[in-house]
Amino acid sequence: MGRVEGEKGRRGEGDSGVSHLPTLPPSHLPTFKSIFILSLVLLAIYAQTIGFGFLRFDDPDYTFACPFVKDGFSWSNVCEAFRNVRHGAVWMPLTWISYMADISLFGRGASGHHLVNVALHVANTLLLLRLAFSMMARLGDTSDTRDSSDSRDSSDTSDSRDPRNSSISSFSRKCSILKTVVLLAVLFWALHPQRVEAVAWIASRKELLWAFFALIGLLAWRSGKSVVALVCCALACMSKPTAMVFPLLAIMVGGLRPLKPLTVLKPLTALKPLMALAGMFAISLATGALAIYSQTHPEGMAAKELFYAPLGERLLNAMVAVGLYLAQMVVPIGLHLDYRAVPGGWPLNGTLGLSVFVVAALLLICCLKALKAFNGLKALNALNGLKALIFFAVALLPTLGLFGSFGEHARADRFLYVPAMAVPLFVASLALSAFKALNGFKALNVVLLFVIAIFAFQSFRIAATYRDDLSAFSRTLACDPLHWRALAHVGEAECAANDLDAGIDHLRLSRKVYPRETTDGKLAYALMRRGRASDWGEIRAICAPYAADPSRDAKGQALEALGTAELKSRDWPNAALHLSRSILAPARFYSSADAKLKLAYAWHNAGRRTDARKLFEAISRSTRADLAAKADEVLSVLDRSPTALLFW
Repeated sequence: MGRVEGEKGRRGEGDSGVSHLPTLPPSHLPTFKSIFILSLVLLAIYAQTIGFGFLRFDDPDYTFACPFVKDGFSWSNVCEAFRNVRHGAVWMPLTWISYMADISLFGRGASGHHLVNVALHVANTLLLLRLAFSMMARLGDTSDTRDSSDSRDSSDTSDSRDPRNSSISSFSRKCSILKTVVLLAVLFWALHPQRVEAVAWIASRKELLWAFFALIGLLAWRSGKSVVALVCCALACMSKPTAMVFPLLAIMVGGLRPLKPLTVLKPLTALKPLMALAGMFAISLATGALAIYSQTHPEGMAAKELFYAPLGERLLNAMVAVGLYLAQMVVPIGLHLDYRAVPGGWPLNGTLGLSVFVVAALLLICCLKALKAFNGLKALNALNGLKALIFFAVALLPTLGLFGSFGEHARADRFLYVPAMAVPLFVASLALSAFKALNGFKALNVVLLFVIAIFAFQSFRIAATYRDDLSAFSRTLACDPLHWRALAHVGEAECAANDLDAGIDHLRLSRKVYPRETTDGKLAYALMRRGRASDWGEIRAICAPYAADPSRDAKGQALEALGTAELKSRDWPNAALHLSRSILAPARFYSSADAKLKLAYAWHNAGRRTDARKLFEAISRSTRADLAAKADEVLSVLDRSPTALLFW
């Protein structure tokens, strides 16, 4: 059969008088070699994170301090994940469920969460490679779609000196080179230092999950499986509300090809994709409405206005953010966790970001004008490249703060996880126009490999800083010395390591730069732990607002410090009041054993001796040897003198 088709092909060419370049359609699937290389390199960079711990920045609220996540997977917890649209000011039930599954499978430690993050990043990289390869399919759209055995049979019957043989070999070699270029572009995305935050930080799981479902949905939409794409759209939106842009991304990547003309004989065939697309937009609108409600009605936090920042300020921050994203995509320096905003002021690195944004906008305008000089196939591929750029803009749009205030976060590397996929998609979309110029791509591949190697080394170093709060936020302070949140986290980490003097200095500076209730509690608690004579007066000054309104201290740190200061000054009733409120604080997630011991002291001295004795007896059975020994010592004193005052 191969010989017959080969003869027909040669006769057809002779009859037409046109010499067709024999073509081979490239495979849409990544090879095993590509999968192995990508997985191995990614594991070499990110396997280290599996041994890391939690960061106090959002990780507790998402995992062990979240009331419906901390106990692991259960039906009631799953239902609460879907019902609760206010926790963390975000509705993301699938992300909550993934944390539950981690706890059920791997325990309460951080290793399981990190392992799943790494696995998701590897999966997303392979899906992106599959998507990029599928966009190269245009190379075979006008080609002879015979299988490779037929091509080999045809070539076997021809003269070995036939130019067709060299043409087939040349085409196959160019396809291989092109696939290598696309593979390197995907590696560029996967190993770029801007990906580290999304992978190494447990709280960034939502970025990885919505990207995972979005990539599957985009592949399904391109292959005409509109119902699968609709389901993936819903799953992505339940992972993070940012996925509301999925329908637009699907149109950018797959166009409207799944939509078919309405026919009388098969009306459902045409209506099903159209209904799926309409369903995607409906899901997006519902997700956007839920996101607005969650942000304006957060649980356990003060409600904020959706547009409390003026439009001009939001526009300026958006342009600066895009400019800095692009600048650091090319030269990834100054990357750190949590880029703070400067409400009402000029953004950090605003001049650089705005300049890059203006230059990028001018280049885009020039490219659009240059489209007029193209025609035919080149114009089509230029348009496909423009779609990749629109993919970047659309995916980034929800995180720029234009449709809501950007709050305390000017931008974040994790927000670029999906938008930056435009880079390999852009390379793949220009495959056909670049096909005839592939002879010089070997040198380009060498340059790309060199750049990727540098980026991979930097990603490895940055990922290592996510080991704990001290290392992660020390890098932030190195880039932004007055970052109030980094100062607070570094101070808290130093206090946890018993370096109280340095920790208190950092907390004081954080409170001076930007006073916040959470910083008040951390500073008061650190001063209480240090316990110098001068610290008690400072504690009372810091905690005066919480004495007037205890509900403002949701975690109970300030109240415990205040109660301890009152215990030292022998104000027994107020000490007992504030210590008991501290123990019952709704968002308290740290041990209350020390507070209970001090409460027993306050109760005894305030006259509630029976209750105090019961509490001392309970503490004497504690697993903490130091507290149990102290309680036993107090009980022996009370056995000799039941009415004696106790001084803590």
